[in-house]
Amino acid sequence: MSRNTLTVIDNRTGRSRELAIEDGAVRAEDLHQVALDGGEGLVSFDPGLTNTAVCRSAVTHVDGEAGVLRHRGYRIEALCEQSTFLEVAYLLIYGDLQPEAGTR
Repeated sequence: MSRNTLTVIDNRTGRSRELAIEDGAVRAEDLHQVALDGGEGLVSFDPGLTNTAVCRSAVTHVDGEAGVLRHRGYRIEALCEQSTFLEVAYLLIYGDLQPEAGTR
């Protein structure tokens, strides 16, 4: 039976810890479990945030490698060219553009 965990062995102490895997990732906060006696736990270090997911969002989709930014399914380029600030604010708050605003 497969468990959705990652076992980390601390070679300094020989102790192991099981960290939960959610959405293909471990929480950086869970690294605090890996600590020397009486010391602070580990933290993650990701220069440039190249491999860091900072949140889950039903509002915004970002794919930096592909140069994609969408809000509620609308391309940011289309929103900038065809919608006003208030229309975009309405979209973010209520989930869709007002009928006369912007295009997909």
